[in-house]
Amino acid sequence: MKIERTAHKLAAVYTGLLIVVCVILGVFFKVDMPFVKGSLLGGIFTILKVFLLEATLKKAVKKSPEQAKKYAQLHYGLRFFLTLLILVIGFVDTTINGYLVALAIVLMRPAVYVYGLMMKKSYDENTVFNVYEDDEDSGDDF
Repeated sequence: MKIERTAHKLAAVYTGLLIVVCVILGVFFKVDMPFVKGSLLGGIFTILKVFLLEATLKKAVKKSPEQAKKYAQLHYGLRFFLTLLILVIGFVDTTINGYLVALAIVLMRPAVYVYGLMMKKSYDENTVFNVYEDDEDSGDDF
């Protein structure tokens, strides 16, 4: 699968998961501007990080293994620093809910798991071996 499609699909899964979590939290907590700003800041930043990772991978595969490793490590450090900066902004600025910024950033991990399960299911359904499963299980061969 191409990196672009993977990044777009992962961003879509993440966005859906973020919306579900925000709706659930909105039922239990007061939805005000800091709530919305925290969700948006964390969500938009996390989606941008996915596309930064996509760009890093595209450029890294064109380099030699040593250069690719250094390039990927540098960009990992850059994304980590940017994440720290966004978290600090979220917690320092009183008009933004820092906890929702942190939740939106951490929510990428479950989104990756959900995406992986979705891809595994679609891969399992589209394998060549599944075409012949019905014939093997019928018991008519013997």
